[in-house]
Amino acid sequence: MSDEFSVDDIKEEEDEPEEEKFEAEEIVINLWRTSLHGAEIGLKREIERAAKSRQFTKEMEETGDITFKDKNRKEIVGINLGFFNTDGNSPLGKKYGKDADKNRRIVVKTFSALTEGGGGRWTGSIEQSLTESLVLSAGERDALPAFIVNIPGYDFLTRIVRSHTMTGQRYVFPLIDEKTNETRIFEISAARMALGSDFKVKEVATGKKVADIDGKLLDFGGKWNIKLKDKELYANRIFRRILILFTCVTKWLPEANETLQKLLKALKKGYKFDPTGNEISLFRNPRRLRR
Repeated sequence: MSDEFSVDDIKEEEDEPEEEKFEAEEIVINLWRTSLHGAEIGLKREIERAAKSRQFTKEMEETGDITFKDKNRKEIVGINLGFFNTDGNSPLGKKYGKDADKNRRIVVKTFSALTEGGGGRWTGSIEQSLTESLVLSAGERDALPAFIVNIPGYDFLTRIVRSHTMTGQRYVFPLIDEKTNETRIFEISAARMALGSDFKVKEVATGKKVADIDGKLLDFGGKWNIKLKDKELYANRIFRRILILFTCVTKWLPEANETLQKLLKALKKGYKFDPTGNEISLFRNPRRLRR
């Protein structure tokens, strides 16, 4: 399994021209079940995409698409099955055996759509930190997944964490301005009667709703509409990308919660938690590395 946060890979892609600046009020994310579309995409297409971006590793599988409404722009969603599949022949199965289901985590990336002579560039990643999720979950005795967002050309890694609630779901994340370091906090909360597929986004300081995420889970996948309501924010590529990546992982939140519950239960019975090496790299001290 490759290092999802390889410094060399990220630097190479950030040297490419910055993502086009544009406004997008509505974004549609359509996710399908990976096994249905693997044959249609074909090996040739995967090889083509891998050649465009080193972030599209051999374990990645296309699992959906993104449409920016009223814009001539589409993107592809991929999930790294090397961290998710738990059968005996998978990387997790080979490393953990019967305990593979206690170590699965979500790693999703987005890429610009392939076109004739272009496209296929990495536009962002969201990776579940199983270690950080476990720390939060142990403290609250509840499954609280934590995710790390990485966006090319942005100086900060953004953490999205689930906070403890009596009912529903609530996630929080910061938006840090690269020039001023001004930090704004946003909350993503699930509609109580929507079974976790609909969310509203508001800024904590003002209480103002800045976006809706309307979702519909289907037997073969799901479809989500992101509607941004604040002009400043729907022109902000970092805020927009954070919401896109969070929405992409909502399909697998039930599996994330199930994994954490199994892991917590196993720890109380003496299970030794040994996360994959590349996840541990997320905890290395960057100040020490700069010496």
